[in-house]
Amino acid sequence: MRPSVFFGLCANLFVCPSLAVLTWTPVGCAGVTANGVTIDSIWDNALLMVQTAQTRIDSIRNFPIKAKSTRARVANNAHYMFGIDVNWSTGFASSTKKTLSDVRSIYSRMESKMNEDTNYLLCNDNGFQWGNIGGYTTGVWYYAFPGTNDALILRSTAGNSAGDPIVPKQLSYDFEANAGPSTNQNESKASQRPCGESNLAGETFTGEYMSSTAGGTVQYTQTTAILLCVQNQLMYKPTLELGFTVSDNKGIADEYESVSGTIVHEMVHALNTHMYWDQTHPDFPNDGLPGYGFDKCMILATKSPQQALVNPDNYRIFAEMCMSPKTEWQPAEPAGA
Repeated sequence: MRPSVFFGLCANLFVCPSLAVLTWTPVGCAGVTANGVTIDSIWDNALLMVQTAQTRIDSIRNFPIKAKSTRARVANNAHYMFGIDVNWSTGFASSTKKTLSDVRSIYSRMESKMNEDTNYLLCNDNGFQWGNIGGYTTGVWYYAFPGTNDALILRSTAGNSAGDPIVPKQLSYDFEANAGPSTNQNESKASQRPCGESNLAGETFTGEYMSSTAGGTVQYTQTTAILLCVQNQLMYKPTLELGFTVSDNKGIADEYESVSGTIVHEMVHALNTHMYWDQTHPDFPNDGLPGYGFDKCMILATKSPQQALVNPDNYRIFAEMCMSPKTEWQPAEPAGA
């Protein structure tokens, strides 16, 4: 328990120590909630999802599977998201068991990553500003820590090479030229913020913590930062309770997107921003978006399983489905069906 003076200070600062299991340093998260659910509770639920996914995989790797059982539903979920073959009479082939072990290892690494204390969770881009700082002279998003000369700099996003400072690729920026906010007067200032695009749920950055020594020397320490755009996820469920049920035990996975699931998605990026990034496939609908949602993730698992294994949303959806083991998860019915 922390003394009450902490709560008074925390209410007036963007950066506060964790109140619960959140081991990453929260930035701009004071008072932020998703439909009344705190960031600490959302983080706790994301960690539970990651742990539960590992438990569900353990339940099917080396045990017999009976049709219409909980294990059968978990196996089906793994088939939908990771392309494993389910043979009800002979069990899993050794190659399938290896795939399950590989998937489980990703969740295990995510759990370890979530327990690190050197990274940052950013809420709704609160307190961030665009400009030049330290050795960055072409413009970059950064957060200046109050009362210090320190700053957190957002350098590169998942799927892009580290090096020059860049901004979220979803925004109205000259991304390749790193030119910063658009000068188009018809665009609102809000749309030029890191969370300005309404369909952006989160973003993972390789960041740098810039600090100054007593002698005036500037030091840069690489870190990881996840931007959580809670304001853009008001239609999402904040969390998913372990063991929740749905009507008739049949559910449409895309109707149970969660803010905690967004953290799971971004945590996959955080493992290696150059390896785990949002995939594309020629069989995707022509909507200009990469592998988000059940249908696209299932296309990857069916037609390009190796891509499914590096696509973050496949891990999010599997983890969310694992929270309701009694549910038979399925894709949405086509329009007009």
